[in-house]
Amino acid sequence: MAQYTLLDETSRSVPESWFEEHLSRPDFEHESLKSFFHSEVTQLKSYHRGEASADEAAYALTRPITNSSIPPLGGYSDHSIALSHLWELLIDALIEWPPGQTPSLIALLLAVKKAPGHIHAGEATDDEEKPFSWSTFPYFHRVWSDNHWMSPGQITRRCPDTAARQRARNIYIKQQDVEAQLVAAQLFAERTRALRYLVKTLEREPQPDDHLDAADDCLADSQIKFDFQIPAAAQWVKHCGQDLYVSLLNYEMEGWDKLPSPVSFDKPVERWEFWEKRLFAISRGGLDETTRKAAELAVGYMKAVTDTSGVM
Repeated sequence: MAQYTLLDETSRSVPESWFEEHLSRPDFEHESLKSFFHSEVTQLKSYHRGEASADEAAYALTRPITNSSIPPLGGYSDHSIALSHLWELLIDALIEWPPGQTPSLIALLLAVKKAPGHIHAGEATDDEEKPFSWSTFPYFHRVWSDNHWMSPGQITRRCPDTAARQRARNIYIKQQDVEAQLVAAQLFAERTRALRYLVKTLEREPQPDDHLDAADDCLADSQIKFDFQIPAAAQWVKHCGQDLYVSLLNYEMEGWDKLPSPVSFDKPVERWEFWEKRLFAISRGGLDETTRKAAELAVGYMKAVTDTSGVM
């Protein structure tokens, strides 16, 4: 699980210290990897300062890996290490930078997908021995998943005190907000991510011990922590609600009825109706004010979607 430090969300720029801290990173497996990474940090800084367009920055970011051979490290995953460092840098920015910077970072990632050339001069190949191109975003999903695999219950059992829990909650909500925007921008191929998140959050009832820390990660994984999940659900509705609603309404969401849930539905759009009622109930329930307000916000997003669609 990655460790993040969120910058002040009201800030309009990223401080120089953020880039300096990344440039001072000590752990590189090969001198070429350090050179690549320093170039990438410099190009990201230039983009953030407005000195390069998204296309220009994406081209510059991808040249070190595009024009180089695979670093000779002697391992089976040598072809993915430089890519992983690049993705970790961009994911750090996505999570840590203020929310107002997320759209520009999404634009940069979309430009990276269009960058010419192959990974490590065509030496890095997929399972069919075809050279990786930037358009496939190789290993981005893996790095994202490695950094964000924990559920709220697994996160909270690692928090020693209330302050640590609050920090972890803020990071989790920001990560879910970013993930929803990545899905909306089609940088994640799985359209069902929004569906799966809302099903898991809103179609189950909290258990009596869910407010406690679980004894192990297996038990923690199934816990419901509404103060984490309801604000995150609001972000999923905000960014993906329109596409999700239309897909459910028109029977276009494959597997809509295959997800595990204690609730059964005859039509896909009935899920949307259920979620809205559930969120409304949570907004009027006995949870903390922040969670209630997040539920109310989510209901507002849902109503805006249905009003725009002219249905229901």
